[in-house]
Amino acid sequence: MRPRYSFLAMLAAAGLLPQWGAGQQLEAWADMRVRYEFRNGYGTLRPDSAAAAHFVTQRNRLRIEYHDSRLKLRVTPQNVRVWGDVATTSRSDVNMQLHEAWAELALGERAEVRVGRQELDYDDARILGNVDWNMQARSHDVIRISFRPDSLQQLHAGAALNAGRESLFKENYPVASQYRLMQFGWYRLGSAVRSLSVLVLNQGIPFMAGQQEKLAWNQTMGFRALRRTKSWHAELSSYLETGHIGEMPLFAWQVAAVAGAAISEKWKVTAGMERLSGQPVSGKERTVRSFNPWFGTNHKFNGYMDYFYVGNHLNNVGLLDLHGSVDWHSGRTGIQLTSHYFAAAVPVEIPLQRGRRLGTELDATVRFAFGRFGNLTAGYSQMIASPLLGYIKGERHDRLNNWFYTSLHVNPQILYHTFQKNP
Repeated sequence: MRPRYSFLAMLAAAGLLPQWGAGQQLEAWADMRVRYEFRNGYGTLRPDSAAAAHFVTQRNRLRIEYHDSRLKLRVTPQNVRVWGDVATTSRSDVNMQLHEAWAELALGERAEVRVGRQELDYDDARILGNVDWNMQARSHDVIRISFRPDSLQQLHAGAALNAGRESLFKENYPVASQYRLMQFGWYRLGSAVRSLSVLVLNQGIPFMAGQQEKLAWNQTMGFRALRRTKSWHAELSSYLETGHIGEMPLFAWQVAAVAGAAISEKWKVTAGMERLSGQPVSGKERTVRSFNPWFGTNHKFNGYMDYFYVGNHLNNVGLLDLHGSVDWHSGRTGIQLTSHYFAAAVPVEIPLQRGRRLGTELDATVRFAFGRFGNLTAGYSQMIASPLLGYIKGERHDRLNNWFYTSLHVNPQILYHTFQKNP
């Protein structure tokens, strides 16, 4: 038996494929990413006593898909590791994860239901994104129903129920700061060149009230409008958060606007702003005013050095981000230069200084594509911090804070097979 068909036979024997017949396809992609990083103030200001870090991380994935006219399956196992995290003779390097495992069933011609572990990635990924910059990325255990009334409308709705394990009676949920119950809805009207979308997210997050676990419910709701032509594009988005975080009321907001124009076939310029509400530092506020992007792909926003909203800056002074970029692209090569001006969203007073300015970040990125199966990317970023940012981060700021990375990503399709109709 030829190796390719031996592989298919094993999948069929394992019950991963329905009965073979016309219109059925099996596809597989290898996905390997290797990234070197030099961190000298990435994510936070470097303390005087600390030295720069450098390391290599690697992600290995195999994405397998099966689909026919009524059914679609996807399974994506992955391994994420740091080079050298185990001995070369170790037998315990079994850091395997299941990033995706879902089945999607057609409900007539215009609707589907998808059940299982899956990515949620909507609009510009500000609230719900797959965070693919992170090696492990993000996925949710949800059931999702999608409906297309016509060619210009899409409606998605989903829900999740999380537990720590199978149990005979109710137990406290052990995963900190994660929802126990979640529902979301997303609606988009329009096309790739002109659209308006609305997103609603409802979460029940556990917290301890004495010896009893309770759920604090919060809601995120907002919109994104997009207009795109061959020579320019513009975006406007805004979100509001209400409900409770623990026992404290929540009222926070975000607004962002971006506009860009192509000045030639190779050059493009973009400018934008984003403001996320923040918490006064007085400590007297009894309402949570800090906006939380929750499950967004936050590395896309507020600078590549991830000083804000990537595992940090939550429940803080908020952010005003004024940014501009210049892009050059020719063939398979692209270069992007970006500058960010950061300020607190609320006034902050520290000894001998008042104001809001947090700093300026400069990002430079170079990308070269290897046809359709991969790319090589390198980037350099530098944070020019103000004393106020040092106060917020709790570190000194008088040293150079920079970051460099280079990443190789290859994701070729390694299998494509269409089953012939059974005799």
